[in-house]
Amino acid sequence: MIRTLICEDVRLLRAGLVALLSRPTDIEVIAQLQSSDLIEPVARVLQPDVAVIDIDMSGSQAALLRLREGLPGCHTLALSDRVGHRTRLHKATHFAHGIIRKTAPPDLILTALRRVAGGHKVIDPALHDTPSRMVGSPLTPREVDVLRIAAEGVSTAEIAG
Repeated sequence: MIRTLICEDVRLLRAGLVALLSRPTDIEVIAQLQSSDLIEPVARVLQPDVAVIDIDMSGSQAALLRLREGLPGCHTLALSDRVGHRTRLHKATHFAHGIIRKTAPPDLILTALRRVAGGHKVIDPALHDTPSRMVGSPLTPREVDVLRIAAEGVSTAEIAG
């Protein structure tokens, strides 16, 4: 079971994430927050496996850094809708274990969360033109291809085929 904390300041998006992440039997949403200043204290008490955090919120990058330093067992998946802000997104890849668009297809979000929970680095291919050529990118060219296909909405079964 992947114990998950969600922090998103937009109520509708937060509710959508909770609904999406509550469907699979291997994921449990243990907290839903609307403010980044609550992330660290709540995470210290609840000990989530993954924290899904909107990095566009004020204070969220500092919260990601505190989680990474203070709770190394808690992996982080950052969400962003600011595709064009490369500098901010590049910084986030240093703080978070994964980063994905808020508008990514549901299957891609679920796959990213599971991979992050498993200790893998995940970078949404739509956030960068050439993620496989980024310095320090952990993705193989094949992984980039699979993520691109998944981002287009192709099912997991079709990708595996």
